[in-house]
Amino acid sequence: MNRLIILVLLLGDAIKRYRHVILRLTLGILVALVVGTSLFYAIEGPRHEGVGFLQTFWSVFFTMISGDFVEVKPATAAGRILVTLLIFFGIGVVSVVTATIASGLVIDKIKEGKGMRSLRLRRHTVICGWNEGAPVLIAELRAAAPRKDVVVVAELEENQLADADPRVHFVCGDCTEEPVLARADAAYAADAVVLADRSGGRGREADADARTILTVMTLKVLNPALYVCAELVHDKNRPHLERVRADEVVVSGQYGGKVLATAALQHGLSRVVDDLLSADAGGEFYRVPVPAAARGADFETASLYLRRNHRAILVAVFRGGEAIVDPEVGFKLAEGDELAVIALEPPKVK
Repeated sequence: MNRLIILVLLLGDAIKRYRHVILRLTLGILVALVVGTSLFYAIEGPRHEGVGFLQTFWSVFFTMISGDFVEVKPATAAGRILVTLLIFFGIGVVSVVTATIASGLVIDKIKEGKGMRSLRLRRHTVICGWNEGAPVLIAELRAAAPRKDVVVVAELEENQLADADPRVHFVCGDCTEEPVLARADAAYAADAVVLADRSGGRGREADADARTILTVMTLKVLNPALYVCAELVHDKNRPHLERVRADEVVVSGQYGGKVLATAALQHGLSRVVDDLLSADAGGEFYRVPVPAAARGADFETASLYLRRNHRAILVAVFRGGEAIVDPEVGFKLAEGDELAVIALEPPKVK
């Protein structure tokens, strides 16, 4: 259904873009058909008994389209000259249409390479900004959701993803500007990730946080319901992101330092973390609703049910916007709760 919507939008965009050319060609064809049919009927009509104006019209029409005589063949020199001119006119129309479409495709390809083309996507992920972690982020998103489009919005000289997955798109521009995000269809995206932007020759960490805050604010203006995850360099700027309604905030370097400390103190645990955070192999985190059989049950009962029936490990409970990790013994699951589990594939919980 998503592909059909995109195809319809692309067709509508092409008609809108070349509407003047299409209108001129349509008027030219109509005029040529009416004039050609009238002249052909006046010249050849008396020599073809039983042939009416409508039959002559269809004969002229298919002659222009096919480039050959159809049904009513000219019997006079004037008729043959007229038909020849109509054939050349038809060939010219086809050539103009073909050239227009071809030039449009070439221009679109050039724009795509430079990230200047407007997209027509729905329910996709928008990545705003670029830094050394962007390639890993894209790879993880594509591995976790192979059928979901990803759009990168950054100030890069050329599309660094030109030879990558066709579902990964590039839009060149400042991700803090609304027109640039509009070209990425941010208003119709399912979620967005705002990176600590290093593109465009920017290197100052303080500037990166300011741009992250401004980008989140612009995204929320375009789409208030958009789920936005933002990366910060300094944790002290977290309150500013919360004011502009960022849904999740990650401080770059913070988790890396914690993993290194854990690896130094508890040898081998970094491999477990790597397995859980990699989408291409091993177990992963999933957010699922409470199974019908476990509603109203305690945490331990729900954990046993998930392990036996879905081969999933219950880790935490989402309640009221908070994540409750390893709750106390006897903790009861309430209506509206959701669960964080570890599993090899998405659990089909009902």
